[in-house]
Amino acid sequence: MFKSTKKLDETMRSIIIAMRNGFTSIEQLRESTVLSEEDFHEAMQQAIQLGYVTGISYQSAIGGQYYLSTTEPKITYEGLAYVERINGTIGY
Repeated sequence: MFKSTKKLDETMRSIIIAMRNGFTSIEQLRESTVLSEEDFHEAMQQAIQLGYVTGISYQSAIGGQYYLSTTEPKITYEGLAYVERINGTIGY
Protein backbone atom coordinates (compact mmCIF):
# COMPACT_ATOMS: atom_id res chain seq x y z
CA MET A 1 0.00 0.00 0.00
CA PHE A 2 1.33 3.41 -0.95
CA LYS A 3 1.74 6.00 1.78
CA SER A 4 1.62 9.00 -0.55
CA THR A 5 0.21 10.01 -3.91
CA LYS A 6 3.71 11.12 -4.89
CA LYS A 7 5.05 7.56 -4.56
CA LEU A 8 2.07 6.15 -6.49
CA ASP A 9 2.60 8.78 -9.20
CA GLU A 10 6.31 7.96 -9.44
CA THR A 11 5.52 4.26 -9.75
CA MET A 12 2.90 4.73 -12.46
CA ARG A 13 5.38 7.00 -14.25
CA SER A 14 8.10 4.33 -14.17
CA ILE A 15 5.70 1.70 -15.51
CA ILE A 16 4.60 3.97 -18.37
CA ILE A 17 8.20 4.91 -19.21
CA ALA A 18 9.16 1.21 -19.21
CA MET A 19 6.34 0.60 -21.71
CA ARG A 20 7.54 3.53 -23.82
CA ASN A 21 11.01 1.96 -23.81
CA GLY A 22 9.68 -1.30 -25.22
CA PHE A 23 8.91 -3.38 -22.14
CA THR A 24 5.53 -4.94 -22.81
CA SER A 25 5.45 -8.18 -20.87
CA ILE A 26 4.19 -8.16 -17.30
CA GLU A 27 7.50 -9.66 -16.14
CA GLN A 28 9.49 -6.86 -17.78
CA LEU A 29 7.22 -4.20 -16.36
CA ARG A 30 7.32 -5.77 -12.91
CA GLU A 31 11.12 -5.92 -13.00
CA SER A 32 11.29 -2.26 -14.07
CA THR A 33 10.13 -1.26 -10.59
CA VAL A 34 11.64 -2.16 -7.25
CA LEU A 35 8.39 -2.63 -5.42
CA SER A 36 6.47 -5.30 -3.67
CA GLU A 37 4.11 -7.34 -5.80
CA GLU A 38 1.17 -5.65 -4.07
CA ASP A 39 2.41 -2.12 -4.83
CA PHE A 40 3.16 -3.00 -8.46
CA HIS A 41 -0.37 -4.31 -8.93
CA GLU A 42 -1.90 -1.31 -7.18
CA ALA A 43 -0.01 1.11 -9.45
CA MET A 44 -0.82 -0.92 -12.57
CA GLN A 45 -4.49 -1.12 -11.66
CA GLN A 46 -4.59 2.65 -11.12
CA ALA A 47 -2.87 3.31 -14.48
CA ILE A 48 -5.43 1.06 -16.21
CA GLN A 49 -8.40 2.69 -14.45
CA LEU A 50 -7.19 6.19 -15.25
CA GLY A 51 -6.84 5.26 -18.93
CA TYR A 52 -3.07 5.76 -19.08
CA VAL A 53 -2.49 2.34 -20.65
CA THR A 54 -4.52 -0.04 -22.81
CA GLY A 55 -4.08 -3.67 -23.70
CA ILE A 56 -3.53 -4.73 -20.10
CA SER A 57 -6.35 -6.07 -17.98
CA TYR A 58 -7.03 -8.08 -14.87
CA GLN A 59 -8.58 -11.49 -15.45
CA SER A 60 -10.13 -13.68 -12.78
CA ALA A 61 -8.82 -17.16 -12.14
CA ILE A 62 -10.05 -20.13 -10.19
CA GLY A 63 -10.34 -19.42 -6.48
CA GLY A 64 -11.03 -15.70 -6.87
CA GLN A 65 -7.44 -14.80 -7.72
CA TYR A 66 -6.66 -12.25 -10.40
CA TYR A 67 -3.81 -12.04 -12.88
CA LEU A 68 -2.69 -9.51 -15.46
CA SER A 69 -3.31 -10.29 -19.10
CA THR A 70 -1.78 -8.40 -22.01
CA THR A 71 -2.98 -7.88 -25.56
CA GLU A 72 -0.79 -5.38 -27.40
CA PRO A 73 -0.13 -3.04 -24.44
CA LYS A 74 0.03 0.61 -25.41
CA ILE A 75 0.37 3.97 -23.72
CA THR A 76 -2.54 6.29 -24.36
CA TYR A 77 -2.36 10.02 -25.08
CA GLU A 78 -3.50 10.54 -21.49
CA GLY A 79 -0.62 8.37 -20.28
CA LEU A 80 1.95 10.35 -22.23
CA ALA A 81 0.49 13.65 -21.03
CA TYR A 82 0.54 12.32 -17.46
CA VAL A 83 4.26 11.46 -17.68
CA GLU A 84 5.01 14.90 -19.11
CA ARG A 85 3.08 16.58 -16.27
CA ILE A 86 4.80 14.45 -13.62
CA ASN A 87 8.23 15.03 -15.19
CA GLY A 88 7.58 18.77 -14.96
CA THR A 89 6.62 18.62 -11.30
CA ILE A 90 9.45 16.40 -10.07
CA GLY A 91 12.18 18.03 -12.11
CA TYR A 92 13.08 15.38 -14.69
